Amino acid sequence: MKSSMGRPRLLTDEQVELILAWRADVEGWKQQGRRLKTRKQLAKELGVSETTIWNVLEHRGWFKQADPAQRSEALRD
Repeated sequence: MKSSMGRPRLLTDEQVELILAWRADVEGWKQQGRRLKTRKQLAKELGVSETTIWNVLEHRGWFKQADPAQRSEALRD
């Protein structure tokens, strides 16, 4: 069960997966000497702060809170 403590999540599970995939792409492309979107560009595209992107990467997408789309269902459990 996900916690209802703390600030509600802004990112959906799909957005978290997108961020983690972006990081894998960046690492792969760096090795080839190519460039992709910056963290700042990705944050702007998703409508969140760079710190939020950093937190997703730092915690590898694990959150205490449920996905915003599933929050009401998680709170009923």
